[in-house]
Amino acid sequence: MTIEDLSRTVATVHSDTNLVDRARKLGHLAEEHSQASMDERKLVEPVERELLDSGLIDLWVPQSLGGPECPPLDMYDVIAETSYHDGPAGWVLLATALATATSGAYLADDAVAELFDGKTSPVMAGQGSPVGRAERVDGGYLLSGQWSYGSGIKHTTHAYSGAVVYENGAPVLNDAGRPEVLLTVVPREAVTFGDNWDVLGLSATGSIDYSITDHFVPKGWVHPARIRHSDRGGKLYTLGVIGMGCLLHAAWAVGVGRRVLDELGTYAQRRGDRAASDDFVQRAARAEGAYRAATSLLRSTWVEVQEVFERGGELSIRQQTTMRLAVNHITFTVADVCEQAYRLSGGVGLRAGAIQRCYRDSNASLQHIIVSDVLLRGIGRELLGLAPDHHWVHHELVANNG
Repeated sequence: MTIEDLSRTVATVHSDTNLVDRARKLGHLAEEHSQASMDERKLVEPVERELLDSGLIDLWVPQSLGGPECPPLDMYDVIAETSYHDGPAGWVLLATALATATSGAYLADDAVAELFDGKTSPVMAGQGSPVGRAERVDGGYLLSGQWSYGSGIKHTTHAYSGAVVYENGAPVLNDAGRPEVLLTVVPREAVTFGDNWDVLGLSATGSIDYSITDHFVPKGWVHPARIRHSDRGGKLYTLGVIGMGCLLHAAWAVGVGRRVLDELGTYAQRRGDRAASDDFVQRAARAEGAYRAATSLLRSTWVEVQEVFERGGELSIRQQTTMRLAVNHITFTVADVCEQAYRLSGGVGLRAGAIQRCYRDSNASLQHIIVSDVLLRGIGRELLGLAPDHHWVHHELVANNG
């Protein structure tokens, strides 16, 4: 698609069609074209068009900008449903929905007025890790850098990229002595795309490397990476980028895990002789139990978060810890469940099909920073009571004076 083809009308968000029905339609279409998308290493044109026209990318755009600003549990169901049918489509949806929403919530008024003009809506994605360099200049920043794993970036109008602020050749530090980190928004035309997405799983997401060189970014087109407040919307945006990402990535795993277990059930019914073995049915039962337990923790965590928001309250440190724990637990549990399904299904799992796709995609998801050891160490310290004077800043647990 050309950049003109990627534009979308805001009106699609207000369709009366049930959100999960829309997600199911996108997922079915993506599954139908899954092999073609894997071959092209991005969602092929019919799937991309449905993604753009469905309105699902805009579900977390603030109401003040014409978006639905839907509750967390509604978004959970949409991502899980899409991912159940096609993991890569769910992954691209979560990446673009997150970056598009946070751009609308956190950028300055002038940037938002141009991006969300009431007629069209942008599509954002990229890499939020601060590997870029934003040199302060008059009126903004000169952005340069090379980012890896730009999830869904081939399907965007703008790149959303993390960078450390520099001034006079040195990093700018905040009051706690930590580097100042921004998320930047630049038009697609400023991006040089790589061609190196040759990976184990999630190959249809087009999560390629990309680079930007000395591109001027007006100061209104950046926002602090650790921001957790928006005057344009409600409590949803107090989650910040990482908190919103916790729900999206967890819901993705929920969809993939349910699909692989359903596929294992179908396999068992077709191969009743093998499925009758004690080993098969015991391992299948354990996998189902592990999945349901992890999903229960996740769902109850976000039910509690949504209830806090509905009361107008603030999340506690423990609730923020549990959000991070839940995404880590479901992601690794689903990878284990997919491993069991792959092994139990024998040659069926080895061949192209849903079990193989779930196995590969779930293992690829383990490499994301949101389930990294850095977060898990912080989670463990907080749960054990070893960090009484700490709070969460993006993916790190830091001292209250830090």
